[in-house]
Amino acid sequence: PSKLEYRRLSTQAKNVTKTAALDHTKHRPNQHVSSAVDQRKRPSYTADQLEKPQNFIRPVIGSDNYFLKAWEGDFNMNSNQLPSLRVVQRYIREHNQLVLEREWDTCFRDSGVSNATGNVGADDLFALMNSTKSCDQFSSRKFVVAFYSCPAEAGNRLHRYMNAMVQAIRTNRTMLLRYLDYEGCLDDPNDDEWAPHSDKAKQECKQERNSFLGCDEVLQRAAWIPDWNEWNKRLNFTALPTLANMKLLDNDFSVFPNWNEWNKRLNFTALPILANMKLLANDFSVFPFLDGISSPLLIRVGHMVKPDLGFLLTKDPTSNLLFKQNQQRSKELMSVPSLYFLYGMLFESSFTIQPHLLPHSSLLPKQPNTTTIFLHSRHPGINDKGNYTYPEELCLEHLLENTTDPCHVFIMSDRNYTVEYHKKFAQERYNCSVSVANHDPNEDMHLATIRYEHGPFSGVGYFQDMALARNARHGAIVYHRNERGGTIRTSSSLIRSQVEFRRVLEMTSREFRTYSPDDFVMCTNPWRPDGIVKAESRR
Repeated sequence: PSKLEYRRLSTQAKNVTKTAALDHTKHRPNQHVSSAVDQRKRPSYTADQLEKPQNFIRPVIGSDNYFLKAWEGDFNMNSNQLPSLRVVQRYIREHNQLVLEREWDTCFRDSGVSNATGNVGADDLFALMNSTKSCDQFSSRKFVVAFYSCPAEAGNRLHRYMNAMVQAIRTNRTMLLRYLDYEGCLDDPNDDEWAPHSDKAKQECKQERNSFLGCDEVLQRAAWIPDWNEWNKRLNFTALPTLANMKLLDNDFSVFPNWNEWNKRLNFTALPILANMKLLANDFSVFPFLDGISSPLLIRVGHMVKPDLGFLLTKDPTSNLLFKQNQQRSKELMSVPSLYFLYGMLFESSFTIQPHLLPHSSLLPKQPNTTTIFLHSRHPGINDKGNYTYPEELCLEHLLENTTDPCHVFIMSDRNYTVEYHKKFAQERYNCSVSVANHDPNEDMHLATIRYEHGPFSGVGYFQDMALARNARHGAIVYHRNERGGTIRTSSSLIRSQVEFRRVLEMTSREFRTYSPDDFVMCTNPWRPDGIVKAESRR
């Protein structure tokens, strides 16, 4: 549908009020929509549909979601080929909104437990439920808060969400999705050194560039994900002690490296015995098992925005998970063809790009057996004009030097000059067809505070670029001038992950076998031996 038609249908489907239906471009920094007003309405399903968990993935509008297609058998593959896919599907069956609602209703009907006033703390509420047999299922749950926001800085914000989901699946915790609005930012400032609700946090949170409505314009959230605001209202998590409302910091899912350092920050020794989780004997450097009985009721991950969680793929899960079923679940989750596949799978299990942002068929390659590449030219720093293109030229040469097939390059950049230059270069040097998303120059004007570095299409325009670039199946060019510790930028990684998830599903399908598993090449630095790598395939 057209953008106008999308908005009409979306408003009808979600029963959004006139206030919430304001165009997102009218929201500027410091204009924060309250959580109560802009809370997303879930789509309605029939009783029969609710028995099929995959319906919680189904977009309200449109259908371009590979996770849903895989679940419904569109790829004609054996589910044993991708055990990680089964793990996520099973997690959704056990932790979706409907399951929570049913458990809660059963508990409330038999025990009379309620927290309508919000005055009962979560610990006391769960103690009441523990005394009622019909509450056993709900009261045995533990939770992870997963923050997200978009469209600006989507690479960092959405990877943070996906890292929380990884932790939720590994520890069998129920994930609660929370939009990072002003109130959310105050509770969890963007810098781990700033105290929640401090003056510094308030100053920073006023600069929050995204709005709930702006994010809703580019992504549809899957209906299976329970909402933080809804369940916090019922369970009053905010009344929990500091330790129970524990925050895991960057690059640290399972351990706190130094007891003295973290005890100084968090003051474990001042906590009551019951609130102080049991530490491993004679080992104060290791954080307790996060799936143990004495582990916190609620945890929230810190600003884990990097997708390079390699230690989760290699670390023995018995070192940080207590229960064997969780250890096995973690092994199956990490039995992925590649790390990019994992993040692509998590993204599409949770979000679907709005259909009005999908590329027109005229922007896709016309010839069969075309080598397709996406080129993402990112320029950190406000003084970079985008006129240094030589590394990407060399990368394109590497990717095309051994092919005689037609070529097509999907081009995206945060600098207009770079886009125009690479279009001309690919066409004239290699006779490639090229395509660029059709951006609205006025769409992202409200993001002026980050346009200097992130370019004129850093919000909605980025998701248009993503929807186009994820059609690449053979290569990626994501050169970075500054060393990033072996990782690519999260904005590039978000696209690369969707490419890998989709291409692996197509390869696994008996109907789509048109290229080998390792024929995807990514160029990050044409001068480094490790800067041109083929995709891993561990199927």
